[in-house]
Amino acid sequence: MSSVTPTFPSPSVVEKDTVVDAQSAANLRRLQALEQKAKAAGAHTLGSDDEDMDVDQEAAPLFLTRLREGYVVEEGRKVHFEAKLTPITDPNLKVKWLKDGAPMAVGHRFRPIHDFGYVALDIVDVIAEDTGRYTCRATNLAGTAEIETRLECKSKLKVPQRRQNSTTRPRFMTSGFTVSLIL
Repeated sequence: MSSVTPTFPSPSVVEKDTVVDAQSAANLRRLQALEQKAKAAGAHTLGSDDEDMDVDQEAAPLFLTRLREGYVVEEGRKVHFEAKLTPITDPNLKVKWLKDGAPMAVGHRFRPIHDFGYVALDIVDVIAEDTGRYTCRATNLAGTAEIETRLECKSKLKVPQRRQNSTTRPRFMTSGFTVSLIL
């Protein structure tokens, strides 16, 4: 039985996107040589010192997209707010949703999402009390960014309203023991 030993080009020949098996000692030395070469050239390498770690960590939050302005939703429906945010890999980045300037309680109807630069808020079974201004606030060590939108909930019930210009007055009719008001 013959054994096939893979051969790899020297570190100076390996392209940037080449994948090398690091399970053997020889290949591990080659990977280390590639990392040293990249570090000497000023390239960012994984696992380098904290000062070389993710450059995004030093950037203030920035929303790359805006929330659509003026959501009008019928009562009982679902509403979905979403935006894109950078930096995406900052461990100090905190995202908070506010309604009319106050922090929102997360629950079965309010579902915030913050994942790898994507922020969203789903509100299930919208009710009239959900009407208001919604703000997404992103904060890290370098600063704060906010975006906002307005939600209006339209009631399903149509309550008849009297016209202001109406000159007719209510009339009362009685028949036996029943009193009716006719508008």
